[in-house]
Amino acid sequence: MLQKINIENYRQCYPKRLKKFFQKNINYRTYNQFVPYAECSTVGSIPTEIVRLFEGNQKTQKIKVFLSVLGKTSDKIRKNINQIQYKDTLQEELKEIMPANTTINMEYVARGAFKRVYRLSLTDNSANKLMHDKALLIYDMDSNIHKGKNHGAYAEPNSWIYLQRNMGHKTDNTQFIKHYISDLKNGYSLTEFIDEDITKTSKQFDYKKILGLILTDGRNNPQINKKIYDIGGLQRCDDFLTDNISLKYFKKIANRNSEKEREKVVEQLSRKIENQKTPLRDKIEMAIKFYKRLPKWYWLENKSKRHNREIW
Repeated sequence: MLQKINIENYRQCYPKRLKKFFQKNINYRTYNQFVPYAECSTVGSIPTEIVRLFEGNQKTQKIKVFLSVLGKTSDKIRKNINQIQYKDTLQEELKEIMPANTTINMEYVARGAFKRVYRLSLTDNSANKLMHDKALLIYDMDSNIHKGKNHGAYAEPNSWIYLQRNMGHKTDNTQFIKHYISDLKNGYSLTEFIDEDITKTSKQFDYKKILGLILTDGRNNPQINKKIYDIGGLQRCDDFLTDNISLKYFKKIANRNSEKEREKVVEQLSRKIENQKTPLRDKIEMAIKFYKRLPKWYWLENKSKRHNREIW
């Protein structure tokens, strides 16, 4: 006889916070089954330039108000796309927490397949910028159902958190813009806005070689000022390492500048697993085996010399 499932116990299986869950993997097919039930629906943090404006012992409360206003504004825009006065709405809602003579501007920029993009700027009474402009991304919430695995308010923040966590360093100097915060309940994200003053790309991060990721929407969303602003469609290559611990050790090998340096790390790790007391020996061995099956052309810096060949 089948036993009745206790609903309260079932609910306890939902993740309370999404950050660690999103750091582990991407492209979940079950977003709609767990994201709406998470106790904390935000991932990331607001820009430090904004936090600095909230002085005094009410800083935490002001941050909550700021995020709440962004949520309300996002919801209003989805409901009244042709009526809302963005600047006036934000200015009125935020006047109680912003310093005097501070103006927040919100300007419509573009419409994508699953979201709208707005430019947020903060200025003083002399029109001097108080921060580098940010991009407010307002998602169509129904995209979570139609294209939920790779696009929308659940999938894209997941991709940003996964990428930033597993890249191993800040995104600022890479080809990826900086992601600040996403509210999955209210359907918005805050990222760096791309203009002429954005931090220049000084080092391309090879997300395919290091993390086994491919950007399927790259042609539809070409880079602006050498920056990738939209990671909808970011996917993991099918046969790439899925175990995060093994991936960690693979990155120790992959993040080297030459074959000689990579082989040196492999040697060190191989000696390490010879010791029966070494923890996670199987994970390290998995990383080494994966590295050894990769062809030499995979590591060529000039991608054109890879002869457009794929290993997946």
